[in-house]
Amino acid sequence: AFTAGITAGIGTALALVANGVSIGAVFGLYASHGTFPLLLAFVAPHGVLELTAIAIAGGAGFLLAAAILLPGARTRRDALAENGRLAMPLVVATVLLLLVAGLLEGLVSPIPTWPLTAKLAVSVATAVALGLWLSAGRHAPATQRPRSGSPVTPPRAP
Repeated sequence: AFTAGITAGIGTALALVANGVSIGAVFGLYASHGTFPLLLAFVAPHGVLELTAIAIAGGAGFLLAAAILLPGARTRRDALAENGRLAMPLVVATVLLLLVAGLLEGLVSPIPTWPLTAKLAVSVATAVALGLWLSAGRHAPATQRPRSGSPVTPPRAP
């Protein structure tokens, strides 16, 4: 989803749509066979983090696309370099989220003895932890925040 941003966002959009369609189709298939709780028990512990990571990667990909499609007063090369730098924290966050999601998928999701309620509790805990982590970034000192203004259009010259 991130690297496909270089296709002016077409690849990013396709990756996000394909992911949504595939998870929706699998959930629909399981539901139609009456085995939805089995899939939910497997996906719940890691799904919040994994799906969030995919969405964040898509946002980073659209930053690349914006540089290509809407460079503003910058050259496309400069816009791509600047937006690429702005996307890097998103990519790092994506990697961290996928690492934790992978650990949960490998160590918690397949435990057959845990009831669905326990796995849903893990899902809620990851959602709360994710919310706290994301909101902590909003309260960073002003010196650590990115410059104000849109990454798509640079500040106007005087």
